[in-house]
Amino acid sequence: MKKFLTRLLLFCLLFIVIDRCFIILRNYSSTLEIDKRLERIINKEIKDDILIFGSSRGARNIIAKQIQDSLGVSSYNLSYPGGNIEYQLFILKQVLKYHKPKIIVVAIDDNTELATSVNVNYRYDRLYPLVKYEVVREELIRKGEKNKYLSDFFILHQLSKSNFDIRPKKFTEMDTIMSCGSMPIDGQTKTFKKEFSTIERKYEISKEFEYKRKSFIEFMELCNKAGIKLLLVFPPNYFKPCIPFYQRIESLSKDKAYILKYDINKYHSDDLFNDENHLQRKGAVVFTDEIIQYIKKENLLISTK
Repeated sequence: MKKFLTRLLLFCLLFIVIDRCFIILRNYSSTLEIDKRLERIINKEIKDDILIFGSSRGARNIIAKQIQDSLGVSSYNLSYPGGNIEYQLFILKQVLKYHKPKIIVVAIDDNTELATSVNVNYRYDRLYPLVKYEVVREELIRKGEKNKYLSDFFILHQLSKSNFDIRPKKFTEMDTIMSCGSMPIDGQTKTFKKEFSTIERKYEISKEFEYKRKSFIEFMELCNKAGIKLLLVFPPNYFKPCIPFYQRIESLSKDKAYILKYDINKYHSDDLFNDENHLQRKGAVVFTDEIIQYIKKENLLISTK
């Protein structure tokens, strides 16, 4: 029995020693990450006056540098393709720990902002490369991805399969990030039919996810509490806007946000679109200018204090 216990103790000690070696891999993973925006936030480096949030519709359709050049205030895009409102809320909370921007612009996902979508989810893939940071580990635990006690005791438990892929990462044509954080794209997808749909679309509140709705409301409340002017924008689609969805967002935001609905007359040309849901660069320039003109019109950069 004594011999067995001795061997068991030695095995446990050996496992702990080996486990601690994975700290090297955990810390190295962040150096391979090519999208440095989240790490810059964690390190309190992003302090721009105007911040842009959203999924791909924020990343592709809004050019932060254009806003900065026109309004003369620093602007940065924190939109993540495929990132849902809950993930955006996580990003906002990290920013507000050290910085209060003057304006936050949120690009609303048409119809899927509060409902389901296979293309929009929580971007765990952006968290795991940065698992060396405590705030990231805490978020993974909060989301149920990791167990608190196992994560506290074992480095190996903190990692995912992606951390073991140490091959050099490169941007693709679709995810190349400008210095301002925006990700506009050129050209059109081969599947884009270029047929403008005028069908009247419905919106069913019953299909909303409660966690998305709560995240959306909390996002607005945090901005209001911090005294940040919040601008919700509906990026153009190559089909008729869903009025019931607009009305739903308006009912939830009430007096918590400014709302910009794009001028549909400016986007009849399919040449401005990459596909029916996203603009290409020349279209993004047009839409970004709409945002700039709205900010000027509403005097959003003038302090109310």
